[in-house]
Amino acid sequence: MTLGSHEPEAPLPEILTQTGFRNQLDGALDFLSDAPRASGPNAHAAKSSFSAKPVSPQDASLFGDGRSILVVEIIGMLSNLAKSGLLWVTTARERFLFQLEDGRIVYAQSDRPPPGCRLGEMLIERGALDAHDLAEALADARQNGQPLGAWLLAANLVATSDLHAALRDQVQQIFNRMFAAPGSTYQFEEGKRLGRADDVRMNVVQLLLESARMQDERVQLPFPIGAAREGCTAT
Repeated sequence: MTLGSHEPEAPLPEILTQTGFRNQLDGALDFLSDAPRASGPNAHAAKSSFSAKPVSPQDASLFGDGRSILVVEIIGMLSNLAKSGLLWVTTARERFLFQLEDGRIVYAQSDRPPPGCRLGEMLIERGALDAHDLAEALADARQNGQPLGAWLLAANLVATSDLHAALRDQVQQIFNRMFAAPGSTYQFEEGKRLGRADDVRMNVVQLLLESARMQDERVQLPFPIGAAREGCTAT
């Protein structure tokens, strides 16, 4: 099967190249490759916040749980096929939402981030924003229906480089928690998109490799995987 054309990626982790895994995914690959694509840039646009809800599993392009195929394998597959759409991942602790464009992550969010893992908190941690300006920006962004990052840039409260660095850290932390969480379920809605983008395009393989490295370090610690970090710090 020919993969979608996109710029060369880093080599896939071994778990994503095993013959058994590829055989298990043949049906899913064929289904996704043949699924009709949404037409137009605003096709199937969802709400611009996490209040957007996933469709029922029966209406999704792909759905399942981690007992048969791991979520990290699914997201690696979607990346290699250069898919665009929304991926919902639900764990016992939190739900994650990822937006993919041509196989790259352009947006990620959690409905229950640990302390310190929200964008504003990470900007404060970096020294790029103070608490007073954050409080005012949050109120103004909500009132005007704008994403916090876009509002901060428009108000000249943060530099673009600081915002993008914080967003990349936030996405990596979300990947780390998703990677470590047991018992995940997932569904992918091809062609669906949020009416937002923070101009951050992240390589899925690099995100997964960093998460795998973090998990390898955590298993050496005297507490369960997933409990190693309750807050977030800049990387």
